[in-house]
Amino acid sequence: MTAPAPPEGAQGGGYRRGVPGDFRERALRGTGWVALSTWVLRLSGLATFAVLGRLLLPAEIGTAALALGVAGFVAAVLDLGFGTYLVRSREVDEDDVATAFWLVLAQAVAATALVLVLAEPLAAALGEPGLAPVLRAVAPVALLTAPAAVPTALLLRDLAMRPLALREVVAGLVGAVVGVSAALAGAGVWSIVAQTLAQTVVATGLVLALHPWRPRLRFSRPAAVRMARFGLPLLGTSLVQQLRDRVDQFLLGAVAGTTVLGYWAVATRILAVVAQATISVLDQVGLPVFARSGDDDRRLARTFSTATAYATLALGPAVAAVGALSPVLLPLLFGPQWGPSVVPAQLLCAAYGVGALSYFARAVYLTRGRTGLDLALTAVALVVHVVVVVLAGPHGLVVLSAALIGESVLLLALHALVLRRVVAVGASAWVPGALALGASGAAFGGATAVLQLPGPRAAVVAAAVLAGVVTYTGLVRLLLPALLAEVVRDVRTVLRRRGGGASG
Repeated sequence: MTAPAPPEGAQGGGYRRGVPGDFRERALRGTGWVALSTWVLRLSGLATFAVLGRLLLPAEIGTAALALGVAGFVAAVLDLGFGTYLVRSREVDEDDVATAFWLVLAQAVAATALVLVLAEPLAAALGEPGLAPVLRAVAPVALLTAPAAVPTALLLRDLAMRPLALREVVAGLVGAVVGVSAALAGAGVWSIVAQTLAQTVVATGLVLALHPWRPRLRFSRPAAVRMARFGLPLLGTSLVQQLRDRVDQFLLGAVAGTTVLGYWAVATRILAVVAQATISVLDQVGLPVFARSGDDDRRLARTFSTATAYATLALGPAVAAVGALSPVLLPLLFGPQWGPSVVPAQLLCAAYGVGALSYFARAVYLTRGRTGLDLALTAVALVVHVVVVVLAGPHGLVVLSAALIGESVLLLALHALVLRRVVAVGASAWVPGALALGASGAAFGGATAVLQLPGPRAAVVAAAVLAGVVTYTGLVRLLLPALLAEVVRDVRTVLRRRGGGASG
């Protein structure tokens, strides 16, 4: 009898990184697949949310935002860094992989049970009794995600992005169909719950079908100890980060009610889609790429500078476009009732743009194994965010959005100081990203000025878009010719390999 072939990357009972061919080309192909899936997924998701925005009340969207905020917090509990450990380690064996699976599953069971028990108290604390049944419905998300955590990590460590990309697209489209169908049937807030559950089930089922690894009844105490030492600070970081990302939702929901929270959810929705379709594309292949720098500080600093430049080059013009066109986009997509979301969305564009400059700081800390430092900095960011929301939130969404710009600047300065000490990231490393961001700001100004001109609305909007594109491309060609040439080469490489049938 012929022995079955080991899973991809497995050799002699271990999982070494599969890196056929040039690593840079492999990373680029992976980025191409992630970009393709992310754009398809986010655009379809935005279209779905636009439909739901017209079918649901602001209070219903606010209630769903609260429930999914708790689910996101639970997802942070699910990941004690075991997946990150598998991706980051140069070599892991079957004991490591099996142990990670059972630990993730145990956490998911505990997290799901905790949300079920606390659903009523949490709803009462937030002043929304109707939230309890929605919380109970989304509680199983962590448990449904758990079986896919290890196979996903094994695919990611080898930059096998094609199957992961296909999984995301299919799951997202299925979830969109389920959510819209439920909303059309009058399900209200439950349509968003149905969308989330359907997407989770399909995503987990597909990743299990796409990777040959299956759990075994093996558990290594030494492996568990190693992972726990690596993962405990990551758990704290994930929990704090999730709380930081969700605290504005919790506080606004408790203080101002679900209707105001609904306006905030719409104000942040397009920006979240833009960020996920640009900077998060790089983020998904970021940790494996950063990990290749090893202990070479100079190489790691160069990697950080390049990643930051790429991030601002991608995100900057996108948020500039959203900021300039929000007065047109939000009413067009979601309906005229969402007017109070326009100015907050414009201000948040600046906060997102500044935040892109320090986005990859965490990849540097994890590459160096500085999980404790990562936790401390995330905790500082949480404290700053809570203070900003508590002080600015009661004065309205416009004041809160403006205050978040100052928060992004403050945190950027903090990361710049820390990175200089950790890997000697000097001022020159920030220059390309800052110049790209400045070009985006100029494009925003040009497009906004054109939008004030009289004339047919469609023609004015088209002229504004043209002004923004010309301003941005002209400044990038003038200020960053070498970076632009490198990006063009990389894009051509991806397209050439894709056209030749290369797989990720």
